[in-house]
Amino acid sequence: MQNWDEQAVGAYYTNRSLPTTTVESYYFLKKEVHDILPVTNPQFQPDRHVNTLGARVVQTIGARTDWVSEYSCQWGAQHGDSSILAWGGYSYMSSILSTGPPLPQSWLWALSGDNPRTRNRIENWDPLFSQWPEWSDMYVYTPVEGKSESPIGRTSRCRKSKAV
Repeated sequence: MQNWDEQAVGAYYTNRSLPTTTVESYYFLKKEVHDILPVTNPQFQPDRHVNTLGARVVQTIGARTDWVSEYSCQWGAQHGDSSILAWGGYSYMSSILSTGPPLPQSWLWALSGDNPRTRNRIENWDPLFSQWPEWSDMYVYTPVEGKSESPIGRTSRCRKSKAV
């Protein structure tokens, strides 16, 4: 469903050597080239490459409670002398009742967004392998006037938190 050709390579490492902690780390390099849209289209994306480096930690706190946290940073370049620098992360705790399904207790989720004052720097989080990872049904809310700050599916200054 992308408008361009993609190539990616990555590595993922999981360490379970600690008794109550799992640490996962990853790195991806992705190239996005040859957008089929005309350059005049507001959704056109110039050729770019994006590096993503991240880590995820799962810490068992008690017999029935886990704390999970993940953070990633992105950097790269887009044709036309634009640099890419973004970040994203989430953290949550979950508990399992003795007689029931796991219950998420609280969580925080945040992604960087583009700052219009930093010309030639793209700070929107790039979801890499999906255009609409969280809100595909939100497509109908995409700007329809032919103007948009960033391509559909890019996230800008997103913050969510929840307590249950």
